[in-house]
Amino acid sequence: MSSPNSSVCSLHFQDHDFIQESQDSNLERKKKRSDKSLILHKLKPTAFPSKYPNFPSYQSITVPEPRTETTSVKARFKADELRLDVKIKDYFCAQKVHNLTDLMTKLKKEKLPEKVCVLYETKSEAVIGTISKSHASIPELSFSLVITENLEYQMFCKSVTVPHKEVKNICNEDFIENITNVLNLVKHMDIISLIFNSFCQIN
Repeated sequence: MSSPNSSVCSLHFQDHDFIQESQDSNLERKKKRSDKSLILHKLKPTAFPSKYPNFPSYQSITVPEPRTETTSVKARFKADELRLDVKIKDYFCAQKVHNLTDLMTKLKKEKLPEKVCVLYETKSEAVIGTISKSHASIPELSFSLVITENLEYQMFCKSVTVPHKEVKNICNEDFIENITNVLNLVKHMDIISLIFNSFCQIN
């Protein structure tokens, strides 16, 4: 039965369970001292007895070395956070487009909405959109996204110009910055054209 005055012999602890502190009050002498006299061995708060030399071996506990700072939960979390930051930066770098040729090359690797395709492409201009049939079964543009070589863009729903302010929440109002801008604009225009066509049929 343990009590406030109970004690445990130091033989029952591992070397790493102790903190060594010098009891010499003279700082200069303390620095020069080479022997281990006046050294106080204090148990760490996390220490517990694990060695029992006079008992059967199965009663002794093998205690792993305490984790270093680099293997602590906080350190691992920080390392994971840094790796995630690198992946995010790499992703955005891969998404960024520098010119029309770069944009069209990356666009070919993406999946466009159904019926949306590249209608026209040159070194100086590209047109993305969909073609539908009118009441008279005449093919016509439902919507089109026109992109110039300097990555400026215009949007049309049939022959009506769609102002940039309509898409300011998904793309820069002046030019396209990355491939995600194009995909978002195309999806947005596809929805607008469906609403526009429904409205025209009603009227």
